[in-house]
Amino acid sequence: MSGIKELSVIIPIYNEESTIKEIIDRVLALPIDLEIIIVNDGSFDATGDILLPYQNNPLMRIINRKENQGKGKAIRDALICAKGEYIVIQDADLEYEPADLVKLLRKAQSQNLPVIYGSRFLNKKRPAGMRLSFILANHFFTWLTNLLYGSHLTDEGTCYKMFKREVICSLNLKANGFEFCPEATAKALKAGYKIAEVPIRYQARYINKKVKFRDSFIIIWTLLKYYFKPNKT
Repeated sequence: MSGIKELSVIIPIYNEESTIKEIIDRVLALPIDLEIIIVNDGSFDATGDILLPYQNNPLMRIINRKENQGKGKAIRDALICAKGEYIVIQDADLEYEPADLVKLLRKAQSQNLPVIYGSRFLNKKRPAGMRLSFILANHFFTWLTNLLYGSHLTDEGTCYKMFKREVICSLNLKANGFEFCPEATAKALKAGYKIAEVPIRYQARYINKKVKFRDSFIIIWTLLKYYFKPNKT
């Protein structure tokens, strides 16, 4: 990989043998000048073997770890080598449709947006297969974000968070786990960046779901913590 790309797609992976090939192939098929940075975060299933044929793909960089260190740490490590004008996170499961990244990127480029999110709730429809408990939790986290930071988001917890590279790299991110999402949102808003949104497709998945109920408390604490902390910390 050489030169500036339109988009860097960061894919943190942990035991996603059943979906990772399809996700990679969908992202590679996008009509975007992109690079893919995969962090295989200590998977012990067949994920590593599935990744082997992609090792020499010039559009891809694969980082293999022997031990699981967390989604946030995987993303932060990938940011170090990302070369895209914009950077986005892509989960390794099949809940999100990578084709929607084209819509996010083109709007970001045409309006010179520093941050844009793909919202599962902006089209006013219930996200496909999402349980009521998850809907209520997402609405609460979004409400709390808007209350604390004066934003007007509809989906704080979306995976599809797209940033200009210089913006996300300026946020001094610290997260090791799933608190990456509220930390990135909180720090971007506190730094004065406006977050645009576009509607995206979504199909909920609950097999091997890695986000647990206890993570709700971490999300709330993260939003509160960075509200009271000064910038750059």
